[in-house]
Amino acid sequence: MRVASIDIGTNTILLLIADVRKGLSEILDISESPRLGQDLAARGQLGKEAIERAIRVLKDYKKLIEKHGVEKTFCFGTAALREARNAMDFVRLVEESFDFEVEILSEEYEAYYSFLSIVMDPLFGHNEKIIIDIGAGSVEIIQINNQAMENFTSLPLGVLKLKELFLKNDPPNEKELSLLSTHVENVLKVAKPRIKGNIAGIGGTITNVASILTGKNYFDKNSVHGMKISKEVLQSLLNKMKGLSTETIKEKFPSIEKKRADIIMPGIVLLEKIVDSFGSNYIKVSIRGARYGIIYDRIGFVPQASRDLL
Repeated sequence: MRVASIDIGTNTILLLIADVRKGLSEILDISESPRLGQDLAARGQLGKEAIERAIRVLKDYKKLIEKHGVEKTFCFGTAALREARNAMDFVRLVEESFDFEVEILSEEYEAYYSFLSIVMDPLFGHNEKIIIDIGAGSVEIIQINNQAMENFTSLPLGVLKLKELFLKNDPPNEKELSLLSTHVENVLKVAKPRIKGNIAGIGGTITNVASILTGKNYFDKNSVHGMKISKEVLQSLLNKMKGLSTETIKEKFPSIEKKRADIIMPGIVLLEKIVDSFGSNYIKVSIRGARYGIIYDRIGFVPQASRDLL
């Protein structure tokens, strides 16, 4: 049986197609960045052009789903659809256009599916005590205790949101970066976990940072997944990017997603502050996320004890 999951995020829409006859076997895992939540903080609703960009991406995904013979599709939205006044208009448009039933995940379920993507991954789930899921609209901080999701916090520290609030110039100046850094520190103070330990990181920000650090000219999933990134490495990378425009960042760091170049600096600031605030030596990169977790859960790969967490 083949299934698909579509994660409609604030910046990115991701598609995972997998065979689930014997565990989860990935067939296709891709992303596009229509920036659905662009200017959402200022306007309070999704813009017409942003909706059109998202619909174009979903149209392409529908074709891929049909091409690969998918029998069941799980389509969900996160921060942008939780916040936008016109979210249900967008949901109805998607359902009418593609017959996708769009579920707007609560913060708790978004955290839960991200948690599952880590603990069900053989490369993770044993040493990690904290999971950080960095999106464009929000950040989920999940604490793990004895392989269970003990609690979570959702913070308004999404990288697109931070960019729109603080970084008005290209390249950003020192004052803007300082204000951004102070804001992130202050918000993180409310989320310091009782549990200290190793951190697993999910989301396009951390996978793009890891891609830069591979030194390659392209995104190499195998090199990125499981990479450990220290605070010192993050500080060094931020220093290299200071004073660079978005176009220069694209040129100097060709492995980065082109549509993410303008939000990578707030992402690096956020990552560095997270590692520092939570007392870890590094953050370990996962290329997975909620799109994996929802399949694990809905197909029945998750023990009942884990389902009872919610």
